[in-house]
Amino acid sequence: MSERGNIKVLYLIQLPPPVHGVSLTNRFVYTSEVINQGMSKRLVRMKFSGSIEGLRRMSVRKLMTFVSVKARLFYELLIDRPDFVYFSFMPVGTGLIRDSIFLFLIKMFRVRVLLHLNNRGIRERSKKPFMRKWYRMVFRNTCVIHVTEGLLKREITALNIKKLAAAFVVPNTAETFDMPEVKEQDHTFRLLFLSNLFPEKGLLFLLEAMTNCIKYIPGIELHVYGAGRGKKTDRKYQKYIEDNRLERKVIFHGPVAGNEKGKVFSAHDLFVFPSYFAEECFPLVLLEAMQAGMAIVTTGIGGIPEMLEHKKEALVVNSGYARELAESILYLYRHPVEARQLGQHARERFFREFSMEHFERKMRKVFESCFKPHA
Repeated sequence: MSERGNIKVLYLIQLPPPVHGVSLTNRFVYTSEVINQGMSKRLVRMKFSGSIEGLRRMSVRKLMTFVSVKARLFYELLIDRPDFVYFSFMPVGTGLIRDSIFLFLIKMFRVRVLLHLNNRGIRERSKKPFMRKWYRMVFRNTCVIHVTEGLLKREITALNIKKLAAAFVVPNTAETFDMPEVKEQDHTFRLLFLSNLFPEKGLLFLLEAMTNCIKYIPGIELHVYGAGRGKKTDRKYQKYIEDNRLERKVIFHGPVAGNEKGKVFSAHDLFVFPSYFAEECFPLVLLEAMQAGMAIVTTGIGGIPEMLEHKKEALVVNSGYARELAESILYLYRHPVEARQLGQHARERFFREFSMEHFERKMRKVFESCFKPHA
């Protein structure tokens, strides 16, 4: 797939479906007229799974897809050599091995490469001497984008890579959506959990917090939106709900997208994101909640403390502590004026720092830097 232009860029990326933060960010970059102005785009799509549930599973199909993507990448580099490659790079897990092979192939052709990182974990893994050497070899002679200054410093700068071509910080963004009128006031206090539903996103901790909150908020409800539970995880959620008699308090709705998200946000009082996911970086769902002006309770992992200031734009808690989560929920229930102020400040910060316009402008500058000869 290609589009006409002056500078040739090859995109090596995942795109929706399935829908997750990395695939959405890739779509923002790939489809942006601002970022791609004056360029000829070609696409090698990495689609290793058709669903959220399948992202972490090894399969013969994934191996065949790997071979197919490698062959297509080789063809593009050989037949229509690009000026540079935009590569959504996985820096941890089996994805690191897979993407390192793709990267070494690109380097064989001496093509500039821009690696966009949307996961973390390099700092921990690079404590092992072999992995530290591996990362230095991987990132040598590349341009790297990370989502916050802190993550760039901890994950990339700390490696002391001698021939890193350039490093940039571009915070993620989220699409804007229409917000309907604020919900009518009633005696129900509605919590919103909107995320992919694998366990590390913290839903079980939120369910545990719910059992504590019910004692003080009889009208509390938890509405859960998202995909990716899987049968084993689903059974675990349902068992906890049944054992703690939460059947009438916890409602699962499935995934939601587009302007429907605005309706969902406006119908709830508090957004809760209790993730303890080891690779969590800059969650797009938090950006969406900020845009919606939601009062937010979230864990302070990854780049989240650089997105939201504690007690100014959200309440930021330690991950894995249901009691602390419950206390923050109860606090905002009892202080509705402060909750509204947190939401307003979060919304203002979204449009001040994380809007699509800001993202496109910063990413375009990064692309232009990649056009220039390396020092």
